Amino acid sequence: MKTKAEETMITKEATKKTLEVAINLDPLTDGIAIITKKDEDRRKGALVVGTNGDSKVISEKDGIAIMEQLYDDNILGEQLGKSPYLAVMNKKKSFTLGEHRYFIGSALVIKYTEDGLDGLDCDELPKALIEFKSRLVTIRIEGQDYAAFEVA
Repeated sequence: MKTKAEETMITKEATKKTLEVAINLDPLTDGIAIITKKDEDRRKGALVVGTNGDSKVISEKDGIAIMEQLYDDNILGEQLGKSPYLAVMNKKKSFTLGEHRYFIGSALVIKYTEDGLDGLDCDELPKALIEFKSRLVTIRIEGQDYAAFEVA
């Protein structure tokens, strides 16, 4: 059983304060803010990767929100090779060119386990990014080259 002091110490270690300044030329919202985040909230996340090579990490909660918005007829999921990672894309943004199907845009990358979908740990983020990028090809449309995700 932990003492009150030990619990307080653990809580302090698990909480991180971040100073954020936002200036968007909006007098109602611009300014400084101290944001408090718990480490456990940042342990797992999802990766958003664009076919142009840009990427960012989002929270697991934000990843779930994206999945919910794409669900039903708009979702296109593709396992990335033999890895446990899954690319989730907007089906409406995929197209057929020749005999192959492609996607251009931003995809959500998460992990698929036998228990269902899960967020990515920090050490899995670079691996998932490499897996996604390994599926990118260059296609030519009307004389212009584009990076596209090839859907199997």
